[in-house]
Amino acid sequence: MNSESFNSKDHWNRRFETDWEEFRGREQSRFFARLALDNLPSWFTTLALSRRFRFCDWGCAQGDGTDVLAAIYGRESVSGIDFSEKAIELARINYPNLLFKMEDWLSEQKTTPCFDVVFSSNTLEHFQQPFEVLSRLADHADKFVVLLLPYREFERHQEHQYTFIAENIPFAPAPDFLLVHAQVVDASTARPSFWPGEQVVLIYVRRRWSASYGLALRDIQIWNQAAADELARLRQLNTTILARHADQEERIAQAAG
Repeated sequence: MNSESFNSKDHWNRRFETDWEEFRGREQSRFFARLALDNLPSWFTTLALSRRFRFCDWGCAQGDGTDVLAAIYGRESVSGIDFSEKAIELARINYPNLLFKMEDWLSEQKTTPCFDVVFSSNTLEHFQQPFEVLSRLADHADKFVVLLLPYREFERHQEHQYTFIAENIPFAPAPDFLLVHAQVVDASTARPSFWPGEQVVLIYVRRRWSASYGLALRDIQIWNQAAADELARLRQLNTTILARHADQEERIAQAAG
C-alpha cells in the first residue's frame, strides 16, 4: 500500500469501521492526549484557561483524545475535526456532548483562523511532507499550534512516512509562527504505554501574540538533543562505575570472610 492510500479517506473510513478498536486505537488516542497535556508548560495551561482559548483537535479519530482535552479546557471550548466521515460519525456517538465536524483542511483553500489553538497528536508522521501539512494547520490557528509527534522513530510503523529528529524540526514552520516549546518524552516508561520510544511535544506561537503574552526566557524550553544524549551517557557511565564498585566490595568481603 502506498503513502497516498494510507492518507486516503477510503483507507481511514475502513480502519474506523474495522480494526481501529481491535488495535486499541481509542486507548492510544487517550494515551497520547494525556501525554501531551502532562508535558505542556504551566504558562500555556494557565493562559489557555484564563483566556478561555478555543481548541481544535485535528485528526480527532473517534473523539477519545478530544474528550481528554475537554476534561481540562471545557467541553464548550474544544472541537474535534477529522476528514473521515466514519470517524466523525463514531465520535458523535461516543461523545454526544462534544462538537465534531467532518472537514478536509488539506484540500480546501486558505481560511481565516477560527481556533485559538490547533492541537494534533500523532498525525503528521503519516505524511511524506509533514511541514506542508503543518503550514495548513497553522492557517486555522489564531494563536498556537500544539503537536505531539513520534521522535527519532528510526524503525517506522508501516503507516508512517517521516521520522522527526532535531535536525529536521523547523523553528519557523510558517511565516508567522515560531517555536517556543519543545520537550522530548520517553513514552515507553508510562504504565500502560502505547508507544515504545520517544515523543516530542512542540508549541508554535503566532508572532503577533508572542510579545503580548509576555513570554520570557524562563518560559521558553527548547530540547537540546546533544546535551540530553551527553547526560544519558554520563548517567550510564555512573551506573557502570557504581556496579563495578559494588562488585569489588562484594569480592573483598568474600575474601575477608
